[in-house]
Amino acid sequence: MLKKIMRKGIKIKAFVVNFCLLLFATVLNGQTFSVEKLITIEGNNRNVALASSSAQEILDDAYICWENQLDSIYTIYFKQLGANKNHIYSVYSGKNQNIKPTIAFDPVEENVRIAWQSKIDTLWQLLTCDFKNGGFSNVRIVGDTTLNNSSPSIGSKGLAWIQEGKLIYTNKDSETFIVDSMSCSNPKLFPYEYSDDPMIVYEKGDENNKQIYFARHIGQHREYLPYWEVEKISNDTHNINPSFGTLGGISYQTLEDSVWKVVHADFFGHRFVKTNNKRASFEHPMLFRYPIPTSGATPTYTDFFVAFDTDSLDNKEIFIKRRDIHSSADSILNISESEGDDSKPIIGIIGPRDSSKVAIVWEHQSEEKTDIWWVTIDYNPIPGNVENEIYPVQNFLLYQNYPNPFNHSTQIWIQTANSENVELDLYDLNARWVKKIYKGYLPSGNHMMNLYAGTLASGIYFINYVSNSQIRVLKVILVK
Repeated sequence: MLKKIMRKGIKIKAFVVNFCLLLFATVLNGQTFSVEKLITIEGNNRNVALASSSAQEILDDAYICWENQLDSIYTIYFKQLGANKNHIYSVYSGKNQNIKPTIAFDPVEENVRIAWQSKIDTLWQLLTCDFKNGGFSNVRIVGDTTLNNSSPSIGSKGLAWIQEGKLIYTNKDSETFIVDSMSCSNPKLFPYEYSDDPMIVYEKGDENNKQIYFARHIGQHREYLPYWEVEKISNDTHNINPSFGTLGGISYQTLEDSVWKVVHADFFGHRFVKTNNKRASFEHPMLFRYPIPTSGATPTYTDFFVAFDTDSLDNKEIFIKRRDIHSSADSILNISESEGDDSKPIIGIIGPRDSSKVAIVWEHQSEEKTDIWWVTIDYNPIPGNVENEIYPVQNFLLYQNYPNPFNHSTQIWIQTANSENVELDLYDLNARWVKKIYKGYLPSGNHMMNLYAGTLASGIYFINYVSNSQIRVLKVILVK
């Protein structure tokens, strides 16, 4: 009885705190949240993965896959998240364990790519298949391992996975590369592979002393360049659960004084910020940044939030911590507010383009059953303004690269009003051609390109953008 009274007291206190936070955050963000049950089919539904729109384009549909265990049967399920899309597909099922699904959308092939682990006798196989035009391709075997830790992560052009501690990348042509050869775990592949240079974040190290590493494919722009560039991006003693955000930001959790804190960077490994929670742990973080540039004094990057689960109450709940990088404003908001345990949030953008929403999806456990819940919201990129939630692309903009000056890599952001073929080339100070950054078709929307320095010498360079309708030049500075 005393435990029930204490629990009720905690709930009342939590309600007061959350109510105040809700008022503050609603006024600050102009948002409302309504939790819905997304997947409640019989059995336990776990490890949901989401493929949704990227910074390049808003898809008409988003897609999820997850694992289901009903008695001794393990099934990988798939579902489209669009208007009037209620059908649930069984991808693969059997008494052998089928777990840890991952999913991505391929805009070139216009199909959805799915991968998962399946136990066959004493081996764990890595399986994959595609979904297109309402049907699935044949299941393909990518590789196998004796350990249940391959942790596959799929992108539009490849698959990252672990084999006996090695970080492996397999492209769509079934070519396999060893990215890192020792003590690797839990890789996350950047799902929106705009070019042939994939990026992976992953854990590396002993069980209680893991660091977060960032690997990017350099390509073969020069014969003497390595295929992969690998760097450690964490600094604390123990770090786990890395993930990419919607625009390439990175987040992970770090252990400090027995409390898990969230570390996040708004770009690929730049400007890391750590949460200042003292008692309650923040776990399973994922970063969201609105992908549509807005007008104002600083038009290119607006506010963002990081979602995570926390045990700050007497159960696990989903929170978001919102921050505007152009002000000191900061807020935290309980999203789930349920009686059960809520964990492992993931974030995506749900189309169609003219009414897109942000979706936060997570696992909900109550009374020994696990299901999948979510919220969908209109997220406004301008704090305090709830008008005009979606900002259509009306003009061409070539934003200044970030960072600039840069050391080994920089990002180039482009807003195109029309779909057309474009070329980006790099020239030196003497107008000599240095390298091709991009050549191909860009649909209307917002796009991000990477420029890697490789063996280039320090100095001033120029990025030349050419399309049927535009010619623009950017000055960039490389400092090594």
